[in-house]
Amino acid sequence: MTTVRQSYLPLVLVALAMGCDSASRSKQVDFEKRNLTVAAGDFTQRFLATTGDSVALFDGTSRITLIHIGAAACQLCRTSLPVLYKVRSAYPDSLLRTVVVAMDPLEDQARVQAFAGDVGANAVVLHDPEQRLLQIVNLLGTPAMVIIDRSGRQFRVYQGVGTSLSSRVLAGADSAIRLATSGTPPA
Repeated sequence: MTTVRQSYLPLVLVALAMGCDSASRSKQVDFEKRNLTVAAGDFTQRFLATTGDSVALFDGTSRITLIHIGAAACQLCRTSLPVLYKVRSAYPDSLLRTVVVAMDPLEDQARVQAFAGDVGANAVVLHDPEQRLLQIVNLLGTPAMVIIDRSGRQFRVYQGVGTSLSSRVLAGADSAIRLATSGTPPA
C-alpha cells in the first residue's frame, strides 16, 4: 500500500508545480439552490485580454457567460477545454458567451498568447497573473468552470475534471439559459 501511494507523489508534485489542483475532484457548487450569490459588481472587474483590450467577465448583456479558469502551463487545465468547446457549440453566441482566464504569471505572457491561439476565436481569452478571479469565485485551485447568469451573478461552479464534467456543465448552462429565456427555473 505504501509503495502505491509513493508512486503517486511525483505526479502530484508535478501537477502542483504546474499550477494545477490535481487533487480536486470534479464537483459542482449550486449557488441557485443554496441561495448564495456573488454581487454583479464582482464580475465587472476588468482583466487584460490577449488582444490588449481591458475586458470585464460580465459584459452587461442578457447572455449567460461560461468562464473556464486555468493556466496555459497546466496540462490538467487543458484537458478540460473540450468541455468548453462542447458547451460553446451547443448554443448560439446570442445566448452564451465564453471566456477563458489564464492564471499564468505575468512573465508567461507569450505562453498565454500561444494558448489563446489554441483556444480559438470564439472565446475571449483573459490573463489574470494576480489570480484575482480565484478570490472573486472563492476557489483554491484550477481547473474550474463558472456559469454567470444574465444578471451577472454566479450561477454554478464546477471545479476539477472528471468523466461527467461535460454533461454537468451542459446541464448547468441549459438550466441558466432556460431560466434566462423563460423567467422560471427548469423543473
